[in-house]
Amino acid sequence: MLDRPTSGALCAIAAALALVALASIPRAAVAPPAQRPVAAATPAAVRALRDGQRVDLNRAQAADLELLPGIGPSLARRIVDDRAAHGAFASLDALLRVRGVGPHTLARLRGLLVVGAPEEGRAPPAPSRAAASD
Repeated sequence: MLDRPTSGALCAIAAALALVALASIPRAAVAPPAQRPVAAATPAAVRALRDGQRVDLNRAQAADLELLPGIGPSLARRIVDDRAAHGAFASLDALLRVRGVGPHTLARLRGLLVVGAPEEGRAPPAPSRAAASD
């Protein structure tokens, strides 16, 4: 039977040998597989979200939609594909026709998306009081 100092030394030697073995593995063997190139979000979508404005659902690219919470690459692609196949979304509720978008996802996105607003998702200005009294 081994005494404590000898067993501690054996553990240290075993750990050192494991580190040497790991260091000898080529980096290509442990590197993560190459990811497909990711398209960058449009500056308009990034700017809108940064400024607290909404992104236009009918103009957004898949990369723009991925900026939104709960929207990953697959769901973003399904939304864009649905829009291409069925035409523009008439309302935010029309997002429910996309597989993977349910009531909870839609509720989370309501404050971040707009349908058909002019100028990159900006809401039209409110009418002035003078124009309303005419």
